[in-house]
This record gives sequence, structure tokens and C-alpha cells, in this order.
Amino acid sequence: MKAMVCSACGSNELEDHDGFYLCPYCGTRFEKEKTQDSASLEKDSQIQSMLAKADMYWRHGMKAQARRTYQLVLELDASCAIARERL
Repeated sequence: MKAMVCSACGSNELEDHDGFYLCPYCGTRFEKEKTQDSASLEKDSQIQSMLAKADMYWRHGMKAQARRTYQLVLELDASCAIARERL
């Protein structure tokens, strides 16, 4: 399984603790019992990574790459409000 991604700061280095995951960069805590199954977590992690990449493209003036990446996110999750908003 791919690493989870922090939804607050984009870090993919979450620490596995008893009952929760913790982001060492921003301190966001994710309760394990509230997380979804691993396939869903992997998809969510992939989407978060793609959104972070699209944001980076946009900030660096690479607008076409950003739009394409947002479109790819929507192919994975057509209801992703962030990707829809930023297209």
C-alpha cells in the first residue's frame, strides 16, 4: 500500500501510532478507526498527491500540466470539489 498523505500539509511521512496516525510536520492526527479500508485509503492518498502536484504546477506557471492533473483527479473521483473548483 502507498503511504497516506496528510490532508493538511501534503506530507507523505505519517507516523503510525497506537490508534492513530500523526503528521510530524503539521501535527495533524488521523484516527485509525475513522479511516477507510486500505484500497480506499490508497485512492485518497493518490488523489491528495495529485492535487498537491497540480497546485505546484499552477504556482510555477505550468497551467496546462495543472489542468491535466486536475482532470486526472476527476477521472478517479468525479465528485472532487477541489479539482472541479480549480479547473
